[in-house]
Amino acid sequence: MKAIIYARVSTEKDSQSASIANQVKACRDYAKKTGLKVVAEFTDEKSGGKFNRPGFSQALAAMGMDEADILIVTDQDRLTRGGAVDIERRRVRDSQSRF
Repeated sequence: MKAIIYARVSTEKDSQSASIANQVKACRDYAKKTGLKVVAEFTDEKSGGKFNRPGFSQALAAMGMDEADILIVTDQDRLTRGGAVDIERRRVRDSQSRF
């Protein structure tokens, strides 16, 4: 299976304890241990409360185009503070605003 790695830090405290490099390494280690092939890595240095993050947007677009089967993160809060429900809610809102 193909995988995409996503890592994010938003504060100086984050960058010390869970740097992007540390997150990416942990995700790579997980992929190797579970037999996943990493096809892309995306990162951001922005708050999880902000949905419009370049790396996050690229990761979602790649997943939407079936470039990978799984998105690897070290913790759910690396995606968004509101979790998967927040992602789906924003997706619906954004798609409706186009009509």
